[in-house]
Amino acid sequence: MPRSAVSDSQRMSFRIKPADKAVILRATQLAGAAGITDFVLRTVLDASREIIERNDRIILSERD
Repeated sequence: MPRSAVSDSQRMSFRIKPADKAVILRATQLAGAAGITDFVLRTVLDASREIIERNDRIILSERD
């Protein structure tokens, strides 16, 4: 069951492996992002919107 939308700003925290963090930090630098939070938020939001759009899209066959 989906959770309801968050109505205010909240902190999210999670643990990641050092090697994974190093990859994210490197990508942050290569992307020229303002910081890791900006990079992660932008990347996750882009991926989330794409997943939602793909899920909400109805593809009709020629017969339909």
